[in-house]
Amino acid sequence: MAWMVVNLSVGSRKGESTRLTGDVDSNDWFTRASVTAAVNGCTYVAPAPSILLLMVFGRDRMLLAPRGSKCDQWGTCHGTEPIVLPYHDDPLNAARWLREIELRNPVRGKAREHTALFGDESGAPFRDATFAAIIMAALRAVVGVERAKLLSPHSWRVWIASSLRMCGASDARIQAMGRWLNPESIKIYARMTKQEYASWVDKLMKVKRVDTARTTSLPVMDLADAITAWGNQLDVGAPAAEAEWREPPPPLAVDKAPLKRGERVSIFWTDMNEWFTGTFSTSRVEAADGGGQQRACCIVYDATGPWAACNKAQLTYWHCLDDEQWQHTE
Repeated sequence: MAWMVVNLSVGSRKGESTRLTGDVDSNDWFTRASVTAAVNGCTYVAPAPSILLLMVFGRDRMLLAPRGSKCDQWGTCHGTEPIVLPYHDDPLNAARWLREIELRNPVRGKAREHTALFGDESGAPFRDATFAAIIMAALRAVVGVERAKLLSPHSWRVWIASSLRMCGASDARIQAMGRWLNPESIKIYARMTKQEYASWVDKLMKVKRVDTARTTSLPVMDLADAITAWGNQLDVGAPAAEAEWREPPPPLAVDKAPLKRGERVSIFWTDMNEWFTGTFSTSRVEAADGGGQQRACCIVYDATGPWAACNKAQLTYWHCLDDEQWQHTE
């Protein structure tokens, strides 16, 4: 149950929680050492129960370090940045369930490095097939046999990507939060602040129903997804899927600009690896990557440094601040 709830916000691959054929050590699955807690501004790499009991809803977070996976075998690409899970009073809140695991069965010291986060009674990771069987049995019990046939442990990755799409996230952001090995996704993943990551988790968890049309326009999350899709298209003997009509959801509201006219802001330019300061002038609603709409903010940069010789037109840029690392500046 904890795995299911956590994956609503994490969207991990099943193999990141289980022992697969060829796995050699605990780098290949989530362990207790993957979990840290951010409580009252301090980070605890091995949070004691006394610390976890001090957690406050809306203020604190649990952090989950990505493990090796099929597209990032050693966890060296996305594994350097944590998955940030805000803590709320909600039965479907991932941070709350991670906290519950830690409180029910505290693990201290070196044992955290080899105790599986989602493991059996001895703390060992489940075999992949065993874990899948447990998940499918739970699905059959909750949604029924026929509905469960349409789902799999991979459904969580589809859901998180679909929810992010409905929140107006760009392809690169969806791929970043799904930890897909794409240069553009890595840029976004690496420059997201913890606050920004947590805010996007909050956004996607507000999605209550996924529009099936959105799932057909998702960026490819894994090579295996593409191969499966091609195989389904080429399988002429497969029965045709029955179309299901659903009332389309209302268009998503676009957030107001996070700045007021004249406010100063610094934005991190990844390609130049440098912060640049400017003044916010106005905003507009424009088409977002992959569909939907987003708020674009007009920033007029200061004519300093490498831009000292630029005129006002050359210093004016439109940014979607949801996709940028930025901060207020005096």
